[in-house]
Amino acid sequence: MTDNLFVAEEVSAAFEILLKAIEDFTEKLKSNAITFINTGDTVGIRIGADHLDSIKEFHQRTQELSSEWADEIKKYHVTTRRPNRIKSTPTKNKIIRSPKTNLEITFSDGFKIHEKSAIDGMLKTMERIGLDKIEKLGIVIESNPLVSKDYNKFKNYEPKKLGLWYVHTHSSTVEKQKLLLDISNHPDISIPLTIKVIKPT
Repeated sequence: MTDNLFVAEEVSAAFEILLKAIEDFTEKLKSNAITFINTGDTVGIRIGADHLDSIKEFHQRTQELSSEWADEIKKYHVTTRRPNRIKSTPTKNKIIRSPKTNLEITFSDGFKIHEKSAIDGMLKTMERIGLDKIEKLGIVIESNPLVSKDYNKFKNYEPKKLGLWYVHTHSSTVEKQKLLLDISNHPDISIPLTIKVIKPT
């Protein structure tokens, strides 16, 4: 059991190292982009922008996997700490990745949102509620604003761009569900939502 936890912690550490490496690489791309702009290199600007978009998307997917892994580790800790467990025959340890989940959001007027990913569903829901209204709630996640028009306010993670806004989307599907419900139930918002976590069939 101790060995399993050690391996799990190694995987978590690997995610942190990978995310940091991607963030460092992103900063280098941004620095190159500034050079291209200053020199008027339009080809470099276009290629650099394409690379940045790809890296941002990859960074986002890595964050999602890291969050899903963290959720699995929490479940493992709970399972291994149950009292009076019946001793069973040891089996070969195998880490099975949980299937990617999604969100189905329904507004009180019947309007339904079910996008291709939980992030897209979250963004579309927040857009319908009103990003300006959500920003006024002052929600902060891991020292980053949930919503802002100022990219520089995001220190730890790459935000998702939505029009003129930037949105912090680094969380598990269940955490996104809770966040959207908290927003919808806030007195300054008060927009009833029904949100289901959908597992792939």
